[in-house]
Amino acid sequence: MEKRRELFKEIDKINEKENNEYGDSDLEELGDGKPIDSEAIEEAVRKIDESN
Repeated sequence: MEKRRELFKEIDKINEKENNEYGDSDLEELGDGKPIDSEAIEEAVRKIDESN
């Protein structure tokens, strides 16, 4: 039980740091909020094809 409490405290610290850094903005892994257009899709397909 104590290990869970410590884990939750650590998670809260990380979340607080993240909130201070990003505020209401999206995280990098969620993108920068720009709409996706056909060029972006084509570029993503090219990158996927190159990695295979």
